[in-house]
Amino acid sequence: MTKGQPTSGDEAESQPHDESASNRPAQAQLPNRPNGPWDESEVDSSVELIDFGSIRLRPKAGVEVRVEVHQESGQVSRLVAATNEASVFLQPFATPKSRPMWPELSKKIVQQAKDAGQTTQELDGEFGVELLISDGTRWVGIDGPRWLLRCIYTGTAQKPGVAPLLESFVRESVVVRGDLPWPPGDGLPIKMPEGTTNVANTSAS
Repeated sequence: MTKGQPTSGDEAESQPHDESASNRPAQAQLPNRPNGPWDESEVDSSVELIDFGSIRLRPKAGVEVRVEVHQESGQVSRLVAATNEASVFLQPFATPKSRPMWPELSKKIVQQAKDAGQTTQELDGEFGVELLISDGTRWVGIDGPRWLLRCIYTGTAQKPGVAPLLESFVRESVVVRGDLPWPPGDGLPIKMPEGTTNVANTSAS
């Protein structure tokens, strides 16, 4: 599914030293994603994916995909992938070049949960800190190159590893950041796939 292979350490050391590198903006230290989710640049274009604009999903038996639409704006706000026992809400965001966004966003989520009278628990997950919230959700943030994929698991998927079908579905997703200068923290636009008839709509206030 992915393009090419990483450059080995020996090959990297053999490259000429660029003295101007110290003057360049610092690059974000991102979590490893050896099994996805993927950036658009990491995926072979021949792979069959459903195009939702800023995110593309690979069809998987047993997983139903729906969209949530804001009642006032009529815009798609996020995607929902569900099985009989669990679901995950998916939403991609723009992030800064210089740093990952999930560490600071996760702190805000903890504070919001506290303000709402809920308790939180931090877990060391595959992509860094995961948040278990007493409202029955598990929040996972996956930082990629200039994007963050926020995943909110519910049902049996609140416990890591209990809903492997949904977790593998998330790993096979592809985020399309694009070249537009989205402000950091803005949700990347999600759209309905052209000609799609098996994606249901739900409303969100």
